[in-house]
Amino acid sequence: MGSSPDDDYHLAMAYCAADAAECTDEGERVGYCFATQPQVSADCSPAGAQTVPRAEGVVQGHYPPFYYAYASVFVGDSLATSTLHIRLANSLLAVAMALGSIALTARPLRRAVALSWLVVSVPMAMFFIASINPNSWSIVGIAALWGPLLSLLTAPGGGGATFGHGLGVRAAVARIVFIVLAAFISVAGRTEGALFLPIIAVTLAVFAIPRHPLSERRLLARLVVPATPLLLSILFLVLFAGSKAGVTPSAAAASGEPYRGWNVVQHALNSMLGHLGMPGIPGATLGIYDVPVPAIAAVAAVAAAGGVVLLGLGVMYGRKALALALYVSLVFALIAVLWSRVPWEYYQPRYFIPLAFVGVGLCLLPRPTDGPLEGDEVEGDAAAVPVITRLQLLVVVLAVAVANSATLMSTLIRYVRGVIAQPTRDPLNALAPSIDPAELAGRDLPVWWPPHVLLGPLGVWIAGSLTFTGAVLLVWWWLTRDDGPSADGAIWDASVEDDWDTHAAADPVTDR
Repeated sequence: MGSSPDDDYHLAMAYCAADAAECTDEGERVGYCFATQPQVSADCSPAGAQTVPRAEGVVQGHYPPFYYAYASVFVGDSLATSTLHIRLANSLLAVAMALGSIALTARPLRRAVALSWLVVSVPMAMFFIASINPNSWSIVGIAALWGPLLSLLTAPGGGGATFGHGLGVRAAVARIVFIVLAAFISVAGRTEGALFLPIIAVTLAVFAIPRHPLSERRLLARLVVPATPLLLSILFLVLFAGSKAGVTPSAAAASGEPYRGWNVVQHALNSMLGHLGMPGIPGATLGIYDVPVPAIAAVAAVAAAGGVVLLGLGVMYGRKALALALYVSLVFALIAVLWSRVPWEYYQPRYFIPLAFVGVGLCLLPRPTDGPLEGDEVEGDAAAVPVITRLQLLVVVLAVAVANSATLMSTLIRYVRGVIAQPTRDPLNALAPSIDPAELAGRDLPVWWPPHVLLGPLGVWIAGSLTFTGAVLLVWWWLTRDDGPSADGAIWDASVEDDWDTHAAADPVTDR
């Protein structure tokens, strides 16, 4: 406990929701002896053995209450046990939502959804998904929402862009229920999701809209679906306007002269890059901004995400270009407005991580089968440009696995032993953490280590690395198992139909 930001605050809120503590906004929060001191291990804090948190300096209503009602179910006999329970529950929820999102996404779009989860999650999003911070819900909800929502908007019969086959009533209902659930999760923990949902809904609706929308009566029924997240966003902003949505900065942030002009632009640009959640520069950190990300992990994560994005942009058409331009513009405008309201470094990159899942997903969109906009027309085999080859995708998957394993080790070493610097300096003179497995073996367990966990730190690192690598290799197999034959083993545009032979002689623009 204490490794994710504001653990003392969020644990206290969970206990108060369970009527196991009485929160008060008077007094000072606990803080942790190892916070912002990466060389100090978590052994210095005795808080994990306590049965009730110190619930002082906790402001009721600062966040929506729903996440804490959920977390209160997992309150245990000690703070350490409660932390472990909430982390496991959030991790399980993330897996369930990811699988549900992929299952309820139209077949041609599943690769884009799966790859967005894969390359954006490591390392920063993974850290917060499995934390007790409400950031977990804002990330998971939006990452899970966009695929089913776009699938519903682009199902056959809408008159606009089309992916997949006909949609039955049960499948449509399942998608709608899942979309509403994901939208609720995205705003129920931290209401900045209420600022993101309108941007996502508008962008996906514009992508799917018919060329002549006024002549399509069926369009109105389709637009009811993205209207639901919009209404939910408005409701949460009205009910929880004082919560930490970024709309109303804290008193400390609101004091002084707000940023203006170029300061707003550069802060917005930095956030646009930082929200990807992929620390790609020496000295980048996780946790309470003190867990160094190894250089190999940073390079691997950026290479995987950047490579996938660039390969996805190799398939471009009018709808996709319009959606990407609109999304980037709206995200930049939102972040710029937020930075123009504060006079200091108020907004952290983790607040904007959910936006990266949709941005990467848009880059990976295949060509729809019909309903082109102006400029979408292509001739011959131009519609069948390979997106990613099997080998390229394997390199991406292995890079993500390496980034996950290296960052997991540096995180474990940071809290088990304290960060140990390598004997050689980082090229930019930043802290270069040692990721020597020997640092996790051959010593007594740390005092905070859960007694009922059979594996020690080294065993956890090995098990975590192997299972994650096995999982992403399974994803690689799943993404490539149904590819049509080609000379170079390319993964064709994901709108390809199941039966290659049946469609081989058909029009290549609409059927590949």
